[in-house]
Amino acid sequence: MKNHHLLQITILAITLIYFAACSSAPKFDQTLVRPWQSQLENESPSERPYIAVHKAHSYELIYLAANHDNDPNSDTLRLVGKLFNEFNFNAIVIEPIAYSYGKSPKWFLDEAHKGVHPNIIIGGESSLAAIQADDKKIPFYGGEIDHKALYNQLKAENYTDSDILGFYLARQIPQWVREKENRKDLITKKGLNFITHYCKVFEIPETSCPSLNEIKTWYKTKTGKTLTSDLNTEDVAPIYSSPLFLHQISSSIGTIRDRFTLDIIQQLLAKHKRVAVVYGGSHYITLKKSFEKSMGRSKQIIFP
Repeated sequence: MKNHHLLQITILAITLIYFAACSSAPKFDQTLVRPWQSQLENESPSERPYIAVHKAHSYELIYLAANHDNDPNSDTLRLVGKLFNEFNFNAIVIEPIAYSYGKSPKWFLDEAHKGVHPNIIIGGESSLAAIQADDKKIPFYGGEIDHKALYNQLKAENYTDSDILGFYLARQIPQWVREKENRKDLITKKGLNFITHYCKVFEIPETSCPSLNEIKTWYKTKTGKTLTSDLNTEDVAPIYSSPLFLHQISSSIGTIRDRFTLDIIQQLLAKHKRVAVVYGGSHYITLKKSFEKSMGRSKQIIFP
């Protein structure tokens, strides 16, 4: 009888340990975050946007891998509608705002509503996701690291103020063009205010903040080209293996961002159990190995 009782206790203990393991939140391995390289494109299931679903016990990650777009009729924005209509989740992570803004920041939601027009949604898929989340009373969070924290990490990697500010400006130009800003004199009209703003964000003293002309000179030195509004997203893409400076700093930023976003997703899964993510498709590929190690391969891939 004593041995039988001991066996029952042992079985109960093993059962409790098993269920505790099954119910524990996924823990993602940050060392598996990969810098973007062109060959990773082969891992994408499609050039079109898609939704990948990972499940582990009671935890579910629903990742919308977007092609950044602000056309209401685009595949990406139609897929946002499908995300909210066909899936149940308790929180959503969006690009490109900082997590430090907290749950469902009102200012972002207000800007999102202002940007909705019949033929364009200025904030693209992130704005549409925020609006629909608010309609369904689902909290949304930015998944981004603070600009100041990112700046500090880049400085630790020996990038200069001009490197960081120059890249920020170069990266912003395609976004302005997507938002239908007039290309003529675009950089002259918007560049200086943009640089001045980020000098304040990075806490660079006013006397050390580069002028627009200094950034143009920096750009010419780094790329051998003149800074114009013809820049496109490929020019500033995070390509780890590229010898081009803009690709190299973008790759450094991409890895810092991805590791931070992965941590935020992990935190929200632990709290909410079913979490959606609306981010650029390349981020899904660079994070995929981390997801798969903890939650297994995606159970389904859904297209628009």
